[in-house]
Amino acid sequence: MSNTNTKHSFGVDFNSTPSVPDNPDELAKYFSSLKNIIKNEHEKIKLFHRSGAGGREVVQAHTSLADSVICHIIEKLSFSRKKNSQNTLLEEFSLIAVGGYGRGELNPCSDIDLLFLTAKNIRRSTDSLIQSFIPILWDLGLEVGSSCRTLQECLLLAGKDITAKTSMIETRFLIGSQTKYKKFFQSISKNALRKNIKGFLDEKSREKNLRCKNELGPSSDPEPNVKESVGGLRDYHTALWAVAIRFGCLSFREIPRKDVISSEELDILNLSVDFILRVRNELHYLNNKKQDVLTRDLQKQVSLNLGFKETNEVFRVEEFMHNYFVHATNIHQYSEIIFQRCIETRRTVKKVLSSLVKKNLGDGFHASGHNLTIEEKN
Repeated sequence: MSNTNTKHSFGVDFNSTPSVPDNPDELAKYFSSLKNIIKNEHEKIKLFHRSGAGGREVVQAHTSLADSVICHIIEKLSFSRKKNSQNTLLEEFSLIAVGGYGRGELNPCSDIDLLFLTAKNIRRSTDSLIQSFIPILWDLGLEVGSSCRTLQECLLLAGKDITAKTSMIETRFLIGSQTKYKKFFQSISKNALRKNIKGFLDEKSREKNLRCKNELGPSSDPEPNVKESVGGLRDYHTALWAVAIRFGCLSFREIPRKDVISSEELDILNLSVDFILRVRNELHYLNNKKQDVLTRDLQKQVSLNLGFKETNEVFRVEEFMHNYFVHATNIHQYSEIIFQRCIETRRTVKKVLSSLVKKNLGDGFHASGHNLTIEEKN
């Protein structure tokens, strides 16, 4: 398989774009200019991918592009509100990347999930800025999901909604008030993510079992979903979330214990995740939309575009799918090991703590773990 990588440079130049016009009739020119810049950058990243770039390199390039566009538009909008200081407006909210985008894992056509963190009462001009921002991204053709919440609303939602809680595990500050983001990060970590660890792990285990209940293993599906099937990216994400909740870290290499997974095993896992990300990038590019099912028809073109050189199409697809299932098996096995270690650690700690507690049963009897003792009288 070819992996020849030419030198590519990225960096969005917004100097050619005009300011966001107040006159709606002039918006078309602004959008057209910005769309062309985004389209050109997308093509650069696609060429980077097709030249053999790794899966992580490409998703990071798309993440960086989205960051640049979002921050540019926010800055332009805030500057155009001339009645207020630009800094005043930006200090009234914190714009936060959440979910996969927060993780820095943005495939070519993935959703961009954003959270506007605000105080309960904000200026009308700030509210106007937020309300006008998302439609601009939609007009630019970006797939964006957004919410606007206070810190208290985030905490309440994380406490009752497992999906919302999961999305807040991996967040990144984009623009606005860094102070608000720091408070958000610390409060979510302490008051949401580190609460009810057992319930979170149990729910993720249930989700995992439901998702994979009809599959025998990574190679059991001839047309796998690169995200949701056994050995897909969701296995890896579930392990990441479990580690974040159990150990309070966002990287497997930061796990404060050496018996969870070895450095050598992590190297294998990272290579496999990179391969699956690369496959997902290619699926998105081929279909120009979010496409995660690797159908038999798509396997032919994907294998060719990813550099598999066998001229016989049948043999080329076989070689590609063999590689795919090897990497999917690695992801499933190592992610499962990590996830189970998180559960076992929880149970071990609970067992140790309970064994240390000496319970007074009365009449001189005490229970300690599974032992019953009687206090000697002098």
